[in-house]
Amino acid sequence: MVAYELSLLVKAASKPNLVNIVKRTSEMIMDNKGYIEKIEFLGTKPLPLKISSHGRTHNRASYFLIHYHTSYENFSKIQDNCKRDTDIIRPVIYHKTTPSEITCTLNEEIKPPAYRADVALMIKEGEERLPFTVKLKRKRDAALKNYLFN
Repeated sequence: MVAYELSLLVKAASKPNLVNIVKRTSEMIMDNKGYIEKIEFLGTKPLPLKISSHGRTHNRASYFLIHYHTSYENFSKIQDNCKRDTDIIRPVIYHKTTPSEITCTLNEEIKPPAYRADVALMIKEGEERLPFTVKLKRKRDAALKNYLFN
């Protein structure tokens, strides 16, 4: 099963109505062979722009995040049902990715630059590279050595 995150903008309503809307959405996810990991309520806030949905204009909305798992086949069914719900202003579904493992390099970064391996590598690369002007000068010098009329 794949992990998804459903971001819901729900029309401003009383608390019992909000509970019914989220419960209805959650049951719809479970009916489509998904299971819910977590539901987050982010609060009721004014929208940054007026949003028109289902023939009405909305200025305020309640923000919800629903973390759930389901198969890829049921993804489009859930998205379609959320778009048809008149109480949901804007449903957006994100595919959750697992964060990559980060190794701690604090002990290496605390060292002075002269003792760090990556800085030593950069210094070595810089010494191997020549500035463009030096390369041009070497080309001109080589051309003068081959000049026959000297």
